[in-house]
Amino acid sequence: MRIRNFAWKLKMIMLMMCIAMCGTIARAEQITTPDQIYQNNVEKYNSERTDVSALSYYLLDRPTIPVPEIVAQFARELVKDCADDMEKLQVIHDWVAGNIGYDFYGYYGNGTYTIDPYLVFEKRVTICEGYSLLTASMCRAVGIPCKVVTGYANGSCQSDGGWTEEIIAEVTSGPGHAWNEAYVEGRWVILDTTWDSKVQNTVESEALLHKNEYVQMYFDPSMEEFSKDHLIMDTGDWEIEDYYDFRPYFSSVENGIKVSWEKLESNTVYTLQYSSSPFDDYIDYATTKETSIVFDKTKVLGDTLYFRIYATGSTYFPDLYSEYHKWEKPQYDVVFMDGSNAISRQKVDCWQPATAPDYKKEGYTLEWDRDYQCICSNVTVCAKWTKNASDIEPDNPLKDNADKKQDLVDKKDKVTSPGQVKKLKLKNSKGRKAVIQWQKMSGAAGYQVQYSTSKAFKKAKNVYVKKNKYTAKKLKKNNIYYIRVRAYRVQAGNKIYGKWSKKGKVRIRK
Repeated sequence: MRIRNFAWKLKMIMLMMCIAMCGTIARAEQITTPDQIYQNNVEKYNSERTDVSALSYYLLDRPTIPVPEIVAQFARELVKDCADDMEKLQVIHDWVAGNIGYDFYGYYGNGTYTIDPYLVFEKRVTICEGYSLLTASMCRAVGIPCKVVTGYANGSCQSDGGWTEEIIAEVTSGPGHAWNEAYVEGRWVILDTTWDSKVQNTVESEALLHKNEYVQMYFDPSMEEFSKDHLIMDTGDWEIEDYYDFRPYFSSVENGIKVSWEKLESNTVYTLQYSSSPFDDYIDYATTKETSIVFDKTKVLGDTLYFRIYATGSTYFPDLYSEYHKWEKPQYDVVFMDGSNAISRQKVDCWQPATAPDYKKEGYTLEWDRDYQCICSNVTVCAKWTKNASDIEPDNPLKDNADKKQDLVDKKDKVTSPGQVKKLKLKNSKGRKAVIQWQKMSGAAGYQVQYSTSKAFKKAKNVYVKKNKYTAKKLKKNNIYYIRVRAYRVQAGNKIYGKWSKKGKVRIRK
């Protein structure tokens, strides 16, 4: 009952959660006697999260447990007459166990087995991981949070009724097993559709035998019964830690640095900590239940600081530090404009004033349309002219008409923003590249390409190109990148942008 690793997830665990993985391996090595199995299973089961944010996560459409639309439609039709979620879960269990066969021929014979939920649903044959992925897909399609649980199963227990030290050593050194837990009636319900299925084929034949035979021995078993032949190693909750990534990110505000992060759970308390070096002791700055704090600019003694977040009080992560993140004092572009003319361009340090140009027009008083005494973002400051009272001329219909004609000329000369970029096409190319193409925009001077591993395009990389094609290179393998493009035109040295294209995404597999 072999379980195939998800390559991209495994690499992520090894790189970003090595401590958790080492703990899992050490725990497996410690289980050497039968009396340890039940206690291990109870500890694993009781450590599972049941908060709203975690349960919502198990309903997301994730790459590890995709929900093909044909499977979702079938599942919803299958349970439409069920009275409650427990009945829905049992109907799904019975259908999978009674209609999906164990692929002995594909696994032991020609090696052509599949675990993809869509293909399993179509072909009606798979191995244990395929059973559990299809079960999870169908549950999630009808609104039941469901996860794939991995560990070991001892087939010999069904015949002689127990674990021995020799069997433990043999089972835990071999291929693993997969089953499910679904959250119903306020608890995680265990179900193993693989072991409850009596449908199979043989190494010699692709034909399925004993069609529609199943049992319910492993539908909501007690932990005592379940532990007689199952050893839990991974409940899947480690995935949530990666999903809830709350590393700090920054924006400048007038009175300091706004440090923000993603929310973990409603009861989590966050402490913002800072240091002048990532390797020195961090100092507590402030504590909050919100997801941002403004760090007072008067405490910024240099041009570089390191921030991290310490989270406490969450259900699953009682004490958790974010990765540290480096803040460097930025400079911002300040442009003073008079109509379409840029009369001054400046680079200004954060929180410093810009210098207004010495700019006058006879008979007019000048005011700038915004404050420029404390710069904390890129700013365009526009001139506002007020005609002096003593210079106001009496009404002159001929002059008014001439002014209107000039306004029409000015409007014709004004550069309008381009339209929205369309037909965005993305492709993963060999060498960790993403080939990005889009429909050419008439009259566009160029394009801004933006890509990021964040759906909200946090810390996005920006590239400006002239052609309607760009290849992003040196991307991280197995990551999903979100990409968008917009066109721009140029007026008086300034870029006039159109709307962003619809967001696309591409997984870097090559």
